[in-house]
Amino acid sequence: MHFPLVVVAIAVGLSTALAGEPTKQAPSGPTAAILYTDTPNRLAATAYDAVDIATIRNELVARSGDTRTRIPLDAKVWGFRDENGDTLRFANDKFYRVLRTSNLMLYRRRTGGAPYRNTRHYYSFGLNGEIKLLNRHNLTQDVAQHPAQVTRITEINKTAAGLLKQDKKTGHYLIQDVFLTQKSAQD
Repeated sequence: MHFPLVVVAIAVGLSTALAGEPTKQAPSGPTAAILYTDTPNRLAATAYDAVDIATIRNELVARSGDTRTRIPLDAKVWGFRDENGDTLRFANDKFYRVLRTSNLMLYRRRTGGAPYRNTRHYYSFGLNGEIKLLNRHNLTQDVAQHPAQVTRITEINKTAAGLLKQDKKTGHYLIQDVFLTQKSAQD
């Protein structure tokens, strides 16, 4: 089963600090967007001039001209896209940067400040799946009923890059290819 990611936004901006990253200025014009899941396998977007994260109030502040709209971070908000085109998903009261989309979504989250920054990788099945720490144990538990996938996950994990190894020809993470070419664990 393949979950296509359709985003109804071309360019999106972020104009505030995220998890200790420097503040970035959004370009002028309607370039920012907040992403919502309107169906289980599709994202919709509402465009704004800029989107600021107000973590103290647990909301996003969307600006269009002189108008500010406060949007609570709740189940309706899936995330947003920043000015670099990176997608960030909001779940578990945190933001996760989307690395690659497919039926196995891969994420990265950085914590701590420089020079002690820590990067962890996560995954979910589909756009709205539960986000879990990316490791062999979690993946093999999720696909225990599919022995071929368990075997392939174990093989990939033995490589130097582990579960984040990428195929040089396709650019896909090898772990995602397991779920693109074989029956999905969610079938």
